[in-house]
Amino acid sequence: MTLLTTSVVLSLVWFATVNLLVSAGVWVVARGLHTRDVQLRPGSLLLLRLAPASAAVVFVGTVFLPAHWLFESPGTPEAFGFILLTLTATTIALAMRALIRAVLAVVQSTYLRRSLQSRPMSTVNHGRDAEALEEVNGLNGLSLAGIISTKILVGTTARQALTDAELEVAIAHEQAHRRAWDNLKKFVVFCTPDVLGLTEGGRRLERAWNAATECQADAQAVAGDPARAVNLASALVKVARLVDTSSGRHVGSIVWSTFHQPGLLETRVRRLVGGASAPGAVRLPIVSLVASSMAVTLAVLWLANVPHDIYRLTEALIRLLP
Repeated sequence: MTLLTTSVVLSLVWFATVNLLVSAGVWVVARGLHTRDVQLRPGSLLLLRLAPASAAVVFVGTVFLPAHWLFESPGTPEAFGFILLTLTATTIALAMRALIRAVLAVVQSTYLRRSLQSRPMSTVNHGRDAEALEEVNGLNGLSLAGIISTKILVGTTARQALTDAELEVAIAHEQAHRRAWDNLKKFVVFCTPDVLGLTEGGRRLERAWNAATECQADAQAVAGDPARAVNLASALVKVARLVDTSSGRHVGSIVWSTFHQPGLLETRVRRLVGGASAPGAVRLPIVSLVASSMAVTLAVLWLANVPHDIYRLTEALIRLLP
Protein backbone atom coordinates (compact mmCIF):
# COMPACT_ATOMS: atom_id res chain seq x y z
CA MET A 1 0.00 0.00 0.00
CA THR A 2 1.46 3.39 -1.00
CA LEU A 3 2.27 6.17 1.44
CA LEU A 4 -0.37 8.35 -0.23
CA THR A 5 -3.09 5.73 0.27
CA THR A 6 -2.26 5.13 3.92
CA SER A 7 -2.05 8.87 4.51
CA VAL A 8 -5.54 9.44 3.09
CA VAL A 9 -7.17 6.54 4.91
CA LEU A 10 -5.57 7.27 8.28
CA SER A 11 -6.27 10.99 7.94
CA LEU A 12 -9.94 10.13 7.50
CA VAL A 13 -9.74 7.84 10.55
CA TRP A 14 -8.23 10.55 12.74
CA PHE A 15 -10.65 13.18 11.44
CA ALA A 16 -13.60 11.02 12.50
CA THR A 17 -11.99 10.16 15.85
CA VAL A 18 -11.21 13.75 16.84
CA ASN A 19 -14.57 14.88 15.45
CA LEU A 20 -16.44 12.39 17.63
CA LEU A 21 -14.44 13.19 20.77
CA VAL A 22 -14.73 16.98 20.45
CA SER A 23 -18.40 16.70 19.44
CA ALA A 24 -19.04 14.79 22.67
CA GLY A 25 -17.18 17.43 24.68
CA VAL A 26 -19.03 20.34 23.07
CA TRP A 27 -22.34 18.50 23.53
CA VAL A 28 -21.65 18.29 27.27
CA VAL A 29 -20.70 21.99 27.41
CA ALA A 30 -23.80 22.99 25.41
CA ARG A 31 -26.01 20.95 27.70
CA GLY A 32 -24.48 22.66 30.72
CA LEU A 33 -24.99 26.11 29.20
CA HIS A 34 -28.63 25.28 28.46
CA THR A 35 -29.27 23.83 31.94
CA ARG A 36 -27.72 26.82 33.72
CA ASP A 37 -29.19 29.33 31.22
CA VAL A 38 -25.75 30.80 30.54
CA GLN A 39 -25.71 33.15 27.56
CA LEU A 40 -22.56 33.62 25.49
CA ARG A 41 -21.80 36.13 22.79
CA PRO A 42 -22.30 35.09 19.13
CA GLY A 43 -18.58 34.62 18.50
CA SER A 44 -18.19 32.25 21.42
CA LEU A 45 -21.25 30.22 20.39
CA LEU A 46 -20.02 30.05 16.80
CA LEU A 47 -16.59 28.76 17.81
CA LEU A 48 -18.19 26.12 20.03
CA ARG A 49 -20.39 25.00 17.16
CA LEU A 50 -17.47 24.79 14.74
CA ALA A 51 -15.03 23.28 17.25
CA PRO A 52 -15.38 19.57 16.27
CA ALA A 53 -14.63 19.99 12.57
CA SER A 54 -12.02 22.70 13.21
CA ALA A 55 -10.18 20.62 15.80
CA ALA A 56 -10.21 17.59 13.51
CA VAL A 57 -8.78 19.57 10.57
CA VAL A 58 -6.07 21.17 12.72
CA PHE A 59 -5.06 17.87 14.32
CA VAL A 60 -4.86 16.00 11.03
CA GLY A 61 -3.09 18.84 9.21
CA THR A 62 -0.56 19.83 11.86
CA VAL A 63 0.03 16.71 13.93
CA PHE A 64 -0.91 13.42 12.30
CA LEU A 65 -0.03 13.98 8.62
CA PRO A 66 3.39 15.61 9.24
CA ALA A 67 4.25 12.81 11.68
CA HIS A 68 3.05 10.11 9.30
CA TRP A 69 5.09 11.50 6.39
CA LEU A 70 8.12 11.97 8.62
CA PHE A 71 8.22 8.55 10.29
CA GLU A 72 6.43 6.18 7.89
CA SER A 73 8.60 4.17 5.53
CA PRO A 74 7.25 4.11 1.94
CA GLY A 75 5.94 0.73 0.88
CA THR A 76 5.19 -0.47 4.41
CA PRO A 77 2.43 -3.12 4.18
CA GLU A 78 -0.75 -2.06 5.99
CA ALA A 79 -4.07 -3.86 6.52
CA PHE A 80 -7.02 -1.90 7.94
CA GLY A 81 -9.62 -3.63 10.06
CA PHE A 82 -13.36 -3.11 10.40
CA ILE A 83 -13.18 -0.34 13.01
CA LEU A 84 -10.71 1.78 11.05
CA LEU A 85 -12.70 1.31 7.86
CA THR A 86 -15.88 2.29 9.71
CA LEU A 87 -14.23 5.50 10.90
CA THR A 88 -13.07 6.15 7.34
CA ALA A 89 -16.61 5.66 6.06
CA THR A 90 -17.89 8.01 8.80
CA THR A 91 -15.66 10.83 7.59
CA ILE A 92 -16.68 10.21 3.97
CA ALA A 93 -20.36 10.28 4.97
CA LEU A 94 -19.89 13.55 6.89
CA ALA A 95 -18.06 15.07 3.94
CA MET A 96 -20.77 13.97 1.50
CA ARG A 97 -23.48 15.41 3.76
CA ALA A 98 -21.58 18.70 4.00
CA LEU A 99 -21.15 18.82 0.20
CA ILE A 100 -24.84 18.11 -0.44
CA ARG A 101 -25.91 20.78 2.03
CA ALA A 102 -23.49 23.29 0.50
CA VAL A 103 -24.85 22.65 -2.99
CA LEU A 104 -28.42 22.88 -1.67
CA ALA A 105 -27.76 26.21 0.03
CA VAL A 106 -26.02 27.71 -3.01
CA VAL A 107 -28.68 26.51 -5.45
CA GLN A 108 -31.53 27.73 -3.26
CA SER A 109 -29.89 31.10 -2.67
CA THR A 110 -29.15 31.55 -6.37
CA TYR A 111 -32.65 30.53 -7.42
CA LEU A 112 -34.35 32.85 -4.94
CA ARG A 113 -32.07 35.75 -5.85
CA ARG A 114 -32.79 35.38 -9.56
CA SER A 115 -36.54 34.88 -9.06
CA LEU A 116 -36.96 38.21 -7.23
CA GLN A 117 -37.72 41.28 -9.31
CA SER A 118 -35.66 43.88 -7.52
CA ARG A 119 -34.48 47.40 -8.25
CA PRO A 120 -32.17 49.83 -6.44
CA MET A 121 -33.99 51.76 -3.72
CA SER A 122 -34.62 55.38 -4.55
CA THR A 123 -34.73 58.44 -2.25
CA VAL A 124 -32.84 56.54 0.44
CA ASN A 125 -29.36 57.30 1.74
CA HIS A 126 -27.85 54.78 4.12
CA GLY A 127 -24.16 55.58 3.91
CA ARG A 128 -21.67 53.05 2.62
CA ASP A 129 -24.31 50.29 2.34
CA ALA A 130 -26.65 52.37 0.16
CA GLU A 131 -25.53 50.54 -2.99
CA ALA A 132 -26.51 47.22 -1.39
CA LEU A 133 -30.17 48.24 -0.93
CA GLU A 134 -32.74 46.83 -3.32
CA GLU A 135 -36.53 47.02 -3.34
CA VAL A 136 -38.55 43.89 -4.19
CA ASN A 137 -42.10 43.97 -5.48
CA GLY A 138 -44.59 42.11 -3.31
CA LEU A 139 -42.12 41.16 -0.57
CA ASN A 140 -43.54 41.50 2.95
CA GLY A 141 -40.38 41.95 4.98
CA LEU A 142 -36.66 42.58 4.78
CA SER A 143 -33.84 40.13 4.22
CA LEU A 144 -30.10 40.01 3.71
CA ALA A 145 -29.78 38.01 0.48
CA GLY A 146 -26.74 36.12 -0.74
CA ILE A 147 -23.83 34.34 0.90
CA ILE A 148 -20.70 36.34 0.08
CA SER A 149 -21.91 39.14 -2.20
CA THR A 150 -24.93 40.22 -0.17
CA LYS A 151 -27.78 42.63 -0.85
CA ILE A 152 -30.37 44.02 1.56
CA LEU A 153 -33.82 43.35 0.12
CA VAL A 154 -36.68 45.62 1.21
CA GLY A 155 -40.18 44.57 0.24
CA THR A 156 -42.51 47.15 -1.24
CA THR A 157 -45.22 46.00 1.17
CA ALA A 158 -42.93 46.49 4.14
CA ARG A 159 -41.72 49.87 2.88
CA GLN A 160 -45.28 51.10 2.59
CA ALA A 161 -46.26 49.78 6.03
CA LEU A 162 -43.29 51.18 7.97
CA THR A 163 -42.64 54.79 8.85
CA ASP A 164 -39.39 56.36 7.70
CA ALA A 165 -37.91 55.98 11.19
CA GLU A 166 -38.97 52.34 11.43
CA LEU A 167 -37.64 51.54 7.98
CA GLU A 168 -34.32 53.22 8.73
CA VAL A 169 -33.67 51.21 11.90
CA ALA A 170 -34.89 47.97 10.26
CA ILE A 171 -32.39 48.51 7.45
CA ALA A 172 -29.71 49.28 10.06
CA HIS A 173 -30.45 45.86 11.58
CA GLU A 174 -29.76 44.14 8.24
CA GLN A 175 -26.67 46.30 7.73
CA ALA A 176 -25.33 44.97 11.04
CA HIS A 177 -25.78 41.41 9.74
CA ARG A 178 -24.01 42.41 6.52
CA ARG A 179 -21.01 43.91 8.31
CA ALA A 180 -20.72 40.79 10.49
CA TRP A 181 -20.81 38.43 7.46
CA ASP A 182 -23.61 36.53 9.20
CA ASN A 183 -24.90 34.90 6.00
CA LEU A 184 -21.48 33.40 5.31
CA LYS A 185 -21.29 32.20 8.92
CA LYS A 186 -24.73 30.58 8.56
CA PHE A 187 -23.51 28.85 5.41
CA VAL A 188 -20.42 27.49 7.21
CA VAL A 189 -22.51 26.28 10.15
CA PHE A 190 -25.04 24.66 7.82
CA CYS A 191 -22.32 22.81 5.89
CA THR A 192 -19.78 21.95 8.58
CA PRO A 193 -18.89 18.22 8.53
CA ASP A 194 -19.31 17.03 12.09
CA VAL A 195 -21.28 14.68 14.30
CA LEU A 196 -22.43 17.49 16.60
CA GLY A 197 -24.84 18.80 13.96
CA LEU A 198 -26.71 15.48 14.02
CA THR A 199 -27.58 15.86 17.72
CA GLU A 200 -30.24 17.94 19.45
CA GLY A 201 -27.48 19.59 21.50
CA GLY A 202 -25.81 20.78 18.32
CA ARG A 203 -29.06 22.11 16.90
CA ARG A 204 -29.81 23.87 20.21
CA LEU A 205 -26.39 25.51 20.01
CA GLU A 206 -27.18 26.69 16.48
CA ARG A 207 -30.48 28.18 17.64
CA ALA A 208 -28.72 29.94 20.52
CA TRP A 209 -26.16 31.38 18.11
CA ASN A 210 -28.88 32.55 15.71
CA ALA A 211 -30.78 34.24 18.55
CA ALA A 212 -27.58 35.91 19.78
CA THR A 213 -26.79 37.28 16.30
CA GLU A 214 -30.29 38.74 16.02
CA CYS A 215 -30.02 40.43 19.41
CA GLN A 216 -26.56 41.72 18.55
CA ALA A 217 -27.83 43.18 15.26
CA ASP A 218 -30.72 44.78 17.18
CA ALA A 219 -28.27 46.34 19.64
CA GLN A 220 -26.06 47.72 16.87
CA ALA A 221 -29.06 49.12 14.98
CA VAL A 222 -30.46 50.79 18.11
CA ALA A 223 -27.07 52.09 19.31
CA GLY A 224 -28.41 52.71 22.81
CA ASP A 225 -31.16 55.11 21.67
CA PRO A 226 -34.54 54.33 23.36
CA ALA A 227 -36.48 55.96 20.50
CA ARG A 228 -34.73 53.77 17.93
CA ALA A 229 -35.43 50.71 20.11
CA VAL A 230 -39.16 51.50 20.10
CA ASN A 231 -39.08 52.04 16.32
CA LEU A 232 -37.32 48.72 15.77
CA ALA A 233 -39.80 46.89 18.01
CA SER A 234 -42.67 48.53 16.11
CA ALA A 235 -41.12 47.54 12.78
CA LEU A 236 -40.79 43.93 13.96
CA VAL A 237 -44.47 43.78 14.98
CA LYS A 238 -45.65 45.37 11.74
CA VAL A 239 -43.61 43.01 9.56
CA ALA A 240 -44.85 40.04 11.61
CA ARG A 241 -48.44 41.12 10.94
CA LEU A 242 -47.69 41.55 7.23
CA VAL A 243 -46.30 38.02 7.05
CA ASP A 244 -49.33 36.61 8.87
CA THR A 245 -52.08 38.54 7.07
CA SER A 246 -50.80 39.81 3.73
CA SER A 247 -50.90 37.84 0.50
CA GLY A 248 -47.47 39.18 -0.40
CA ARG A 249 -44.39 37.01 -0.63
CA HIS A 250 -42.25 36.15 2.38
CA VAL A 251 -38.89 34.97 1.06
CA GLY A 252 -36.47 33.01 3.18
CA SER A 253 -33.38 30.93 2.51
CA ILE A 254 -31.48 28.43 4.61
CA VAL A 255 -28.58 30.85 4.96
CA TRP A 256 -30.20 34.28 4.53
CA SER A 257 -30.66 36.58 7.51
CA THR A 258 -34.38 37.43 7.70
CA PHE A 259 -35.58 40.48 9.63
CA HIS A 260 -38.60 38.70 11.12
CA GLN A 261 -38.23 35.26 12.69
CA PRO A 262 -41.47 34.12 14.40
CA GLY A 263 -39.75 32.18 17.17
CA LEU A 264 -37.70 35.20 18.26
CA LEU A 265 -40.32 37.93 17.89
CA GLU A 266 -41.51 38.08 21.51
CA THR A 267 -38.00 37.87 22.96
CA ARG A 268 -36.63 40.63 20.73
CA VAL A 269 -39.59 42.97 21.24
CA ARG A 270 -39.48 42.53 25.03
CA ARG A 271 -35.77 43.32 25.12
CA LEU A 272 -36.19 46.36 22.90
CA VAL A 273 -39.09 47.94 24.77
CA GLY A 274 -37.57 46.92 28.11
CA GLY A 275 -34.39 48.86 27.38
CA ALA A 276 -32.12 45.81 26.93
CA SER A 277 -31.72 45.25 23.20
CA ALA A 278 -29.01 42.64 23.72
CA PRO A 279 -28.85 39.86 26.34
CA GLY A 280 -26.47 40.08 29.25
CA ALA A 281 -24.03 37.70 27.67
CA VAL A 282 -20.75 36.54 29.14
CA ARG A 283 -17.91 38.30 27.33
CA LEU A 284 -14.93 36.09 26.55
CA PRO A 285 -11.89 36.96 24.38
CA ILE A 286 -12.55 33.63 22.72
CA VAL A 287 -10.97 34.18 19.30
CA SER A 288 -7.61 35.39 20.58
CA LEU A 289 -7.72 32.85 23.41
CA VAL A 290 -8.35 29.91 21.07
CA ALA A 291 -5.75 31.04 18.52
CA SER A 292 -3.01 31.60 21.08
CA SER A 293 -3.85 28.40 22.98
CA MET A 294 -3.76 26.39 19.75
CA ALA A 295 -0.37 27.80 18.74
CA VAL A 296 1.13 27.15 22.18
CA THR A 297 -0.36 23.65 22.34
CA LEU A 298 1.02 22.67 18.92
CA ALA A 299 4.46 24.00 19.81
CA VAL A 300 4.47 22.05 23.08
CA LEU A 301 3.28 18.88 21.33
CA TRP A 302 6.11 18.99 18.81
CA LEU A 303 8.73 19.91 21.40
CA ALA A 304 7.55 16.99 23.55
CA ASN A 305 7.72 14.65 20.52
CA VAL A 306 4.02 13.84 20.87
CA PRO A 307 3.52 13.52 17.08
CA HIS A 308 5.92 10.58 17.11
CA ASP A 309 3.82 9.02 19.89
CA ILE A 310 0.72 9.59 17.77
CA TYR A 311 2.45 7.80 14.90
CA ARG A 312 3.35 4.85 17.13
CA LEU A 313 -0.20 4.76 18.53
CA THR A 314 -1.60 4.72 15.01
CA GLU A 315 0.62 1.82 14.02
CA ALA A 316 -0.41 -0.07 17.16
CA LEU A 317 -4.09 0.50 16.46
CA ILE A 318 -3.67 -0.79 12.91
CA ARG A 319 -2.27 -4.02 14.31
CA LEU A 320 -4.61 -4.45 17.26
CA LEU A 321 -8.05 -3.23 16.16
CA PRO A 322 -10.30 -5.78 14.44
